[in-house]
Amino acid sequence: MNLHLGKELEAFIDGEVSTNITYLDASEWVREAIREKINNDRHYQQSIQALRADIDKSWQAADEGKAVDFDVEQMMRELDGECINTK
Repeated sequence: MNLHLGKELEAFIDGEVSTNITYLDASEWVREAIREKINNDRHYQQSIQALRADIDKSWQAADEGKAVDFDVEQMMRELDGECINTK
């Protein structure tokens, strides 16, 4: 497979390869970037599924007349922690 990335992206990748001993060439850098994108997408989808499951549980509890405690500040701390841990 051949890809045309354009001069700006090619220059960026060349700079990354030349300053980072992890990658021997541009192909390695691109493969790693794609792997990282795939992993990020999977994590995002899992987070969305978990959120939907939590929402469904809350709707079910509300339909059953059960009170649901919800701490917005705690949720924001958890989300902030997830964002920090994924970087």
